Amino acid sequence: MLFVLDKSLYMSVVNIACDSLFLWIYGSFLIRNDLFLERNASFHIRNASFLVRNSPFHIRNGPFLIWNGLLLGGNGLFLSRNKPFLLRNGVHSAKRARRDIALELDIVR
Repeated sequence: MLFVLDKSLYMSVVNIACDSLFLWIYGSFLIRNDLFLERNASFHIRNASFLVRNSPFHIRNGPFLIWNGLLLGGNGLFLSRNKPFLLRNGVHSAKRARRDIALELDIVR
């Protein structure tokens, strides 16, 4: 009888129940998210310690990588200068191969 007489009270109880359900679901999501973030943070801490331990090797390896890059760049320049000779040699080889095939065909006839 009370709920029939006071509809606003009934609606406020329903709203509070819906809000509580929403907050309970949202809170469980936040708790799961918090656990995930804690696991992720421990992974980042382990990864950071690994990177700190590994950094002297990277520092020592840096000059070799720079030297290797310079060598590769020089090799690329040499290969680009060599390209016309390679193309001319390829055309010459193709002509020679055609001539050899023609000679073999003449021998077969």
